Parts: sequence; C-alpha cells; structure tokens
Amino acid sequence: MAEPKVTKKPEMKQIRLPRKGANDDNYELVGLNGKMYQVPCGKTVEVPAAVYELLIRQQNARDALLDAQESIPNEG
Repeated sequence: MAEPKVTKKPEMKQIRLPRKGANDDNYELVGLNGKMYQVPCGKTVEVPAAVYELLIRQQNARDALLDAQESIPNEG
C-alpha cells in the first residue's frame, strides 16, 4: 500500500506593505514557483517566507532606485 503524501506547511512571516496612491492598486502581486500571491497594502498579513523575501528585495530595489535618482543632478 502506498504511503500518504505528506505536505509540509511553509514557514510564514508577517509583513505590512505601505499604502499606495489613490489611483494605484492597493496590493502587490508576487509570483513564486508558478503560484501567484496577492498581498494587500496597508494591512499586516502572513505570507510564506519565500514571498516575504521577494517583497523585501523588491522594496530594497525601489529604495535603491529612488536614492540613485535623487543623486543625479537636476539640469534645467
């Protein structure tokens, strides 16, 4: 007789994404291993640890981009 398949629950982490502007979607979409996650902004929610890491990397990349843009002298 075949043994039942055991599914391991992923480690979960809490995250709170900042709210966006009035004309923007109030969520972030994250794709991981063929599965899409819709993470709301402005609320503390639990997400799988891998999704949490992707959201943190995304925020760090946005911050780095804004820092780089601010360091460019404004001509005009």
